[in-house]
Amino acid sequence: MECDVAVGAGAATEPAGFRVQNSEVDQTTGLVYDEIMDSVNVQEAKTHLSRLLTRVTAGEEIVISRHGRPVARLVPVDPVPSRRVSGGWENSIHMDGSFDDELPQEWMAPLEP
Repeated sequence: MECDVAVGAGAATEPAGFRVQNSEVDQTTGLVYDEIMDSVNVQEAKTHLSRLLTRVTAGEEIVISRHGRPVARLVPVDPVPSRRVSGGWENSIHMDGSFDDELPQEWMAPLEP
């Protein structure tokens, strides 16, 4: 299967899995493609989505093109941070016995209207 991919000023017909190697700006989306990314057409993406997701999970970026123009990019999602566990500071912070005492008058005076 072949797909049309626009590169530079003209369009070229390349086999599936064509790599965009030139730094180019897509005029319709403003996206800049500097890195080497695989490009597949929409039909290939629908047919082989599971395979593409496996490659994306491994760190690749894949561009999906319609009529030779990039319309979407499959990229890995940032890992979800693990849930924070409360605690961990037990017996590490100690409050002086006077912590709840009233503040001295010289500290309170500037705060009073």
